[in-house]
Amino acid sequence: MAEFTDDFNRSNSNTVGNGWSEIQLSASDVRIDSNKLDFTTGANAAVAYRSPETGYGSKDISIEIFWNKDNAAANTEYQGLSVTHDGSSRTFGRGMYLRFRCDTAGTDIELQDRNGLGVIDSADFDFSVSTDYKIWWKINSDWTQEVWIAEVGNDYPETAQLSYLTPFTPNNSTGEWAISGRYGFEVDEVTYYDGAIDPPASGTTFVASMQII
Repeated sequence: MAEFTDDFNRSNSNTVGNGWSEIQLSASDVRIDSNKLDFTTGANAAVAYRSPETGYGSKDISIEIFWNKDNAAANTEYQGLSVTHDGSSRTFGRGMYLRFRCDTAGTDIELQDRNGLGVIDSADFDFSVSTDYKIWWKINSDWTQEVWIAEVGNDYPETAQLSYLTPFTPNNSTGEWAISGRYGFEVDEVTYYDGAIDPPASGTTFVASMQII
């Protein structure tokens, strides 16, 4: 069951709202625009983050994010999703995060233990600009992890495209959930599930037990 989901379906604003905090240089670096969480095309990195809900934390969870690199600017730049952000930086300064980009010439998606083990797994995935993708990140209680990726409208593959199956403890194992980046991208929706679960099989969906809008 989903513990929290945000579809960002609200009025345009430079304030993300709905319990999210922001760290940015300009008020419009991360904002709500056209019912999306929008990171604008400038060079300023920005982060939107929130505390885990009561009752579960950074591991033994699953996260689904709907993401679109909405312009061709700086495709070599990674955007990212963190479960241990420290709430003090516009980027990810510590701990565990998943990062992705539209770089057709290099690695497109990575699991990284920042300032710890470093990159623990990476893969090439041909993300295209202005295309909607969904990404499912499963984090087990021993910090082993798997990631599935699919274009919106398609099923997730049966086998994860990214995985790290050796138990470990990241450089930082507590903190905030965060979405961070720069040079233009959008998030249509993000959902956090209590429990490390695989993505739904073809033709099935999970129902949210709590939605904050």
